Amino acid sequence: MCIVHPLDVESPESFACAQAGCEVCLEALLRRHERLVHGVLRRQWRGEVTCADLLQEGRIGLWQAIMRFDPHRGIAFSTYAWPAIARRMWHAVRMDSRQRGQENVQTRTEPASAWSIVPNPLSSAEEALWWEAVCGRLTEMVTRLPGRFQEVVVAYYG
Repeated sequence: MCIVHPLDVESPESFACAQAGCEVCLEALLRRHERLVHGVLRRQWRGEVTCADLLQEGRIGLWQAIMRFDPHRGIAFSTYAWPAIARRMWHAVRMDSRQRGQENVQTRTEPASAWSIVPNPLSSAEEALWWEAVCGRLTEMVTRLPGRFQEVVVAYYG
């Protein structure tokens, strides 16, 4: 079923072949660009989620980038895939933090001995105020950028 030689992963046809369902081309592209996943992980891992989980999420992001990439648009695949991989990893971090938040809520309904596990509510309130101030300051700084730069920053970071 492969229309492209599996070793020719640099050609635009290899992406079309993988998107058409060729497992050989898809596997070759995944192996070829695995270093992108490790690069994103090295720059963005903060220790919240295990390294193995983030690697797996990054590989899913790489797979999604391969399946959606259009080589005829004139951008490099690494430029396209890097934010897709990072988004997938940060999604895993958000999901993990939500699960941890639910665990904290569940421990509050347990007997008083479990209260030692729950963080001090005052410190979490202070942290929420700090994050609110940081986000407000960042929003203010982004609004000072010229129009096109502002669009790029908002599109990339949200």
